[in-house]
Amino acid sequence: MRRPAPLAAVVAVLLVLAAPGCGDDEPSEEEARAEVCREADDLRSDLQAVTDVELRDVSVSDVEDAVDVVIDDVDGLADAASEVASAGMDDLRTAVDGLESAVADLDGDGSLEARVRAVVEAGQGVVTAVGGLTEDASC
Repeated sequence: MRRPAPLAAVVAVLLVLAAPGCGDDEPSEEEARAEVCREADDLRSDLQAVTDVELRDVSVSDVEDAVDVVIDDVDGLADAASEVASAGMDDLRTAVDGLESAVADLDGDGSLEARVRAVVEAGQGVVTAVGGLTEDASC
């Protein structure tokens, strides 16, 4: 009686198991740039809630919530930009740090109008940084 060729069976099983892993898990540069552009558009949209603040229509909590959404967007953008626009992320992170600082100062002393204006200006700094990043990514 002839025994089945175990080596051939093992090779066949390994080929079947390895086939799904043969593809490239990394997105192409074009796909990565498109993702950066989508994430940047989301961030710009959510930044409007920060940069269009009207003092009479908003509470400190509203501004804090809007900035939390912006920070989540920045994290998504950072993931997308890691391959195609990482240099611009440093400027964006610095701008976001400034925004977070301005929001933290909302509960501070002095004119609420001046503190809200500082948040708006910091938000505009984030908009500028996003513009630089999207330029780097050729959006």
